[in-house]
Amino acid sequence: MEDAHQLSDRYFKSKSFWAKPFQESILQMSGEENVNPSYLELAFENSCNLRCSYCSVFSSSALVADAQKFGAYKTSDNFNNIEQLGQLNKEKISPEDNPYIKAFWKWLPEIYSDLMVLRVTGGEPLLHKDFDQLLNWIKQKPNKNLLFSVNTNGSVPTEKFDTFLEKLKLIQQNVKRVEVNFSLDTWGAQAEYARAGLDLNQLIINIKKTFKVVRFSKIIILCTYNIFSVENFDEFLTNIMQLKKEALKNGNWLSLGISFLHYPHFLSTEVLGEIQRDKIKDSILFLKQNRLMPWRLNGFSKNERVKLERILASLQQLTQDRRKVVLKDLQIFLTEYDRRSGKSYKPLFPMIADLLDKSTI
Repeated sequence: MEDAHQLSDRYFKSKSFWAKPFQESILQMSGEENVNPSYLELAFENSCNLRCSYCSVFSSSALVADAQKFGAYKTSDNFNNIEQLGQLNKEKISPEDNPYIKAFWKWLPEIYSDLMVLRVTGGEPLLHKDFDQLLNWIKQKPNKNLLFSVNTNGSVPTEKFDTFLEKLKLIQQNVKRVEVNFSLDTWGAQAEYARAGLDLNQLIINIKKTFKVVRFSKIIILCTYNIFSVENFDEFLTNIMQLKKEALKNGNWLSLGISFLHYPHFLSTEVLGEIQRDKIKDSILFLKQNRLMPWRLNGFSKNERVKLERILASLQQLTQDRRKVVLKDLQIFLTEYDRRSGKSYKPLFPMIADLLDKSTI
């Protein structure tokens, strides 16, 4: 981003409320000090019920099972090769025996009062036993300076999701704010294709439940902009506006966070060439035309638009040789992904189908 003369994540993070107050004191440090973090991002394990196209065996137990059954994708980098996971963890360690989890529970009381952000990711946190324990722990330990943030796919069983919301409602009283981040990259059948196992209707139901139960909070839709996002992104943005409107009715604020997928390389939009640039420009124009205004509170902020503008500015043009490798990997991946998921990309993504039909791999 910085090479493209854009604001990097480093810039945005350094400006954040949990970092900016410490800039001067950090400049005076030698690097040898023991420092309690003001921001902690936490993942207990990789248990997950979805098999998202761009995710890895490191982050999803469902993809581990998928790789054990079918093997790695035969792309140039052997995408989702289960042996990579085995090299790091040759013996399966249960959460109960995991020394890092034990160390975390010992460490948490020491740092908790200094934490300004505690963000839980996964896997899917709502499926982790230690996440339930963490909810119960925070319910008993007030920290009025803490933003408690949770990343979720929003697609866990209804009873489990409802229990999570009820606990989050109680936690609200003990912290500065709670925040729920839902992952969604596009809309309709394209979204369910990209994130295998996703039930979009159920996800939207759970998002709307969150509006009603967790009041006066921030809900974020986390979009990882990838090759499957492009063709239906206008419908995605239109529906995000509607969700923003419903959030406001319940005293909540919904925002859109867009990041750019760099890996796996064959699912990055860069393989689309100039087509992607035109599509992103159209989406940026949509955000400008529907910008946040006093009479349009469900519009998009400059911050949301900047995330898409950064992607456009940082796009790389692939060399001819590199493009051939990426297109071949894309074809291999899609053919195998369709076989494993029982779906077909061609009717859902005519742009991608046309690209591969015309390419000479």
